[in-house]
Amino acid sequence: MSLTVFGFSVIGLRNRKLGLKCQDTHRVWADTDRACVVVCDGAGSASHSFIGSLMVCNLVLNAMRKEMETEAIIRNLRERLSKKAKALNIDLSSLACTLLAVYVNKDEYRYIHIGDGLIAYNKDGKIQVLSEGFRGEYANETVFVTSKNVEDYVISGNGSLNGITTFFVMSDGMEQAVYDRKRNMFGNILYKLVNYMSDTQDLKRLKRFIKRKSNMFYERTFDDFTLAILKRG
Repeated sequence: MSLTVFGFSVIGLRNRKLGLKCQDTHRVWADTDRACVVVCDGAGSASHSFIGSLMVCNLVLNAMRKEMETEAIIRNLRERLSKKAKALNIDLSSLACTLLAVYVNKDEYRYIHIGDGLIAYNKDGKIQVLSEGFRGEYANETVFVTSKNVEDYVISGNGSLNGITTFFVMSDGMEQAVYDRKRNMFGNILYKLVNYMSDTQDLKRLKRFIKRKSNMFYERTFDDFTLAILKRG
């Protein structure tokens, strides 16, 4: 079994116009029979969310490679973020971000999801939702890694791959661009990306393909958008 990972983060129109940094971060990693993809979306209302997003991405990738338990991962995140907030003399909430991660080891997978965004998978040629994360009663209401009692809002699970060929991990901005929630349908762009990954191992060509499609994403969301893909076979 071969494993291929790929990801991209693109600054949204809103942050571009405001002269802000992209608040999304992603990390991808693969070796012979293990792989991990992580996506973090910094809260727009948090002043240092891009720092929190980057920290959480790096910490979770390393933790999942070490196969740490979910509870230990969350506890470590809180401790490290609290120390960072203290060092910067800011509130912990200023580092707020969501977390989505998928880890594959041979024929098994596990995932962790805190906040909004979406985790999906391709099985038998059809893309399906694995986790919709947490969404509150009102629009844009969610939880973050830095939220009080975040342990109560962690969505996690594991299972056998059993025919799953691809995982898609995306921020809520990317979700808005490629997923029709009412019809429970995904855009053809995801299928094209999977085919493109099968046809080429040249990531530069793949990145150029994404760049050509960016205008389509911009037509559907003002938010930053991030997608990480983990493909088997």
